[in-house]
Amino acid sequence: MLNLHKVRRGQVFSFTLTELILLILFILLLLLWLITNKKNEELVKWTEVTGTSTPEEYKMLYPNFPDKTTTPDIQDRLKAANKELIKLKEENKELKEMLEKFAEKTGKENPEDLPLNTKAAIAKAEGLGRNPPCWPKGWPENPDYEKADRIFNIIFLGTDKIAVIPDFKNVYKDQYNLLPINRSIMSSYDDYKNNTLNIISSKKFLESFNQLLVISQKETDSKHPNLTLRRDCRHEVRIFDELDDNKSEYKRLLHNTVENIFTYYIFQDDNVDQYYRKNK
Repeated sequence: MLNLHKVRRGQVFSFTLTELILLILFILLLLLWLITNKKNEELVKWTEVTGTSTPEEYKMLYPNFPDKTTTPDIQDRLKAANKELIKLKEENKELKEMLEKFAEKTGKENPEDLPLNTKAAIAKAEGLGRNPPCWPKGWPENPDYEKADRIFNIIFLGTDKIAVIPDFKNVYKDQYNLLPINRSIMSSYDDYKNNTLNIISSKKFLESFNQLLVISQKETDSKHPNLTLRRDCRHEVRIFDELDDNKSEYKRLLHNTVENIFTYYIFQDDNVDQYYRKNK
């Protein structure tokens, strides 16, 4: 006779075992989904950080990089490397701008083309001292931006009395004609010898050379035909003192007048006559 109790027990066991197997399969599928989803999230993060789809692709592009997966440590390192790359690009841009300014200030595209001790040539750009000369010594064949070819002889004759004599190399004749200078205030060496100098005041001096200062500060173009417009520069002059030991007036004329427009070289050993006899 059929034992119904045993049959029911077998059915219950059979259903329970089937459900258990289904439950295990469900759990396995859930774990597989979680692992796959986590892997996909890691790949998304990898792509965001590296710009490549997979570690294998990154390794192919960058074979020297450590062969690791996207652990938090490697992500941090990649982010840091990406920031460093951005920083280097910005520094490269700044360096390029500096070189462009250097070329404008000195007329040289390569710093190695300048002679040694070129602080004077780039002083203005670095805030170290005086401006570079508008007429560099040795121009045009071998310009030395540390030294200047001078444009005028300036004579201090007495209290608020100044005379200006143009005195420059022949190579600058065309350059001189390009400058906005009030030529009516000029004197000559013959005027000096004949005691007929055109004597002006410090106020007249500043008014007459103001436009020259303006164009000296312009920095229009490093290739401009007018040397004075190539960079923020100053013309240099020679100073001769005939003030009879009036030190306070000498300092006023030098620092409050001439120095507002020009850089200068002071002749201490030679007077005007001695200078012209030696150099003309």
